[in-house]
Amino acid sequence: MAMAAIIGGAVVGAGAGIYSATTQAGAAQSAAQTSANAQNYAANLQYQMYEQGLNQPQNLALQKAAPGAINTLAGGYTMNQFQNSPAYQSMLGANQLLLQNAPAQYAASGMLGSGNMQSGLQQQAQLNALQAEGQGYNQWYQPLSAVAGLGQAQTLGNQQVGAQTGQSIGNNIVGAGNALAAGQIGASNAWASGLSNLGSSLNSGLTNALMYSNLNNSGFDWSNAGWAVY
Repeated sequence: MAMAAIIGGAVVGAGAGIYSATTQAGAAQSAAQTSANAQNYAANLQYQMYEQGLNQPQNLALQKAAPGAINTLAGGYTMNQFQNSPAYQSMLGANQLLLQNAPAQYAASGMLGSGNMQSGLQQQAQLNALQAEGQGYNQWYQPLSAVAGLGQAQTLGNQQVGAQTGQSIGNNIVGAGNALAAGQIGASNAWASGLSNLGSSLNSGLTNALMYSNLNNSGFDWSNAGWAVY
């Protein structure tokens, strides 16, 4: 009975080692897969957020309008654009008032119809034209410049966000691969440890059985214990 207990204890110990190795290996692989899934999910989520940002209406509008604004600016400010500007219409109204008020203004000083009157009206009309031209240019340039500047800034921002997103996604993908590799290594280590313990348990059991047999000269029948001795 004692010999059977020794052998049985060795077998039980070996079985426990195999069970422990299986459990540890499975836990390592499960934890690794969970970590890899989380990092893959994070990578996909980051890409979706990046795509949503690119497709925002304001972003798309700037990307569409900016090239046209840049091309218009490159073409320069033309007379046709000036004549269609609010500043030009305002200048025409100012010059019309100038002519309407001129008789009364110059009659009071006795200069009605004089060369000074004509010179003064001409100078004032030219001044009105210069002011209107400056105003018209600003009215044309400022909104185009704003759109072009915002579009360029948005493009640069998209590039920077894209680079950062790509790096972050790459890091998550590498992390997922590392997690799976670590799980495989952990499972291999668990199995190596379990097999080592299995060998140690069986070896210890057999050693103890032999020692017991020799000490007690029991003549234990190994074939009945399930072992073949040659």
